[in-house]
Amino acid sequence: MATVSAPTKTNNSMTTTATSRTYPAELLSRTLLFAGIKPDQIEDLLTCRGAKLQSFEKDQVIWRAGDPAKFLGIMCSGTSNVISIDRTGLRAIHASLTPGEPFGGSFVCAQVAQIPYSVVAVEPCTVLLLNYSAIITPCPSSCEAHHLLVKNMLLVLAEENLRLKGKMRIIAKRQMREKLLTYLEDESSRQGTRIFNIPFNRQELADYLGVERSALCAEISKMRKEGILESNRKQFCLNP
Repeated sequence: MATVSAPTKTNNSMTTTATSRTYPAELLSRTLLFAGIKPDQIEDLLTCRGAKLQSFEKDQVIWRAGDPAKFLGIMCSGTSNVISIDRTGLRAIHASLTPGEPFGGSFVCAQVAQIPYSVVAVEPCTVLLLNYSAIITPCPSSCEAHHLLVKNMLLVLAEENLRLKGKMRIIAKRQMREKLLTYLEDESSRQGTRIFNIPFNRQELADYLGVERSALCAEISKMRKEGILESNRKQFCLNP
């Protein structure tokens, strides 16, 4: 696992390159949070609720561990990793977030005092940040779109719970090969093909599985020789 320095605490963890009010309504209409809401309704709803669309550069912190949980986030472009860093500087990756995926729903709904994880941009990205109180507070017009938004929060929480259970199932495996195969099989099933790409490089994959990079690379090499899989950088193929 990688040893890294903990992010430096600042007064504003969400330092951005740009803030916009032009919401990607078409993309958002395909997400769980906005299921059943038309793109033009999404534009009006987000304007009414004061949502922020913010841009982040590579390696910028979107959420910082220790900050209060106030915002629900949705990736609109680019990718980010959900990470934690222990006292010795070891990094663990808990999830990779791609466009359309939400984060933070469980924490804002539970109203935890401090966020236990950081979310860091892997590449330049844009993120929709919606204040939780704006979601649950009825809007003046009591519109149908807002009612759907509140209802859809349950779907967001269910998705985050399933993601967590999937990660726990991987970590519960005792052998590194079992962890790796479980993760790769899950990705193959999710993408519906034996040949697929994962969002992690080797160091990130090691941090996600909770293993050492050198040992992981050696195990992947063994599995290739045994005909279990083929791999090229982030692309894998599970042989039948």
